[in-house]
Amino acid sequence: MTLREAIHALSQSAKARKLSGKQLADAVEELTIEILDHATVGDTVIVAGETYHIVRYRSNVGSATFLRVEGHDEEDGGGIIGAHMGAYLHGDFHCPLEYAGLKEKRHFALHAAEIVTAFANLGRKEDAANLKAANASLA
Repeated sequence: MTLREAIHALSQSAKARKLSGKQLADAVEELTIEILDHATVGDTVIVAGETYHIVRYRSNVGSATFLRVEGHDEEDGGGIIGAHMGAYLHGDFHCPLEYAGLKEKRHFALHAAEIVTAFANLGRKEDAANLKAANASLA
């Protein structure tokens, strides 16, 4: 599936509320992998009131890069969007992972095209061109 097709399928399904929690998580994970392939650690965008960061977590074994959404308060603490690697990165209990909830995943799905475009506008020229071309039909 191309990036354009993934964005379109995710946004259409989210609008129609046709995805189960598992299906939504799988679709969001597929798209975040594409974003992470083109974005760099430290990139931050704000889309429809939500702040998304590219972050790197380090464990005693290595590191991993994630897309993280910020929370609005203590109850909604935000978390990692798209990946699920267990409670701790590489099993290192010094590196706990917090995951975004269904509300944040649905927001991501509904605004997928805008989020991809925002990261593309930050990216290196060749990556931005690739993401913009994939997203052109949704604009």
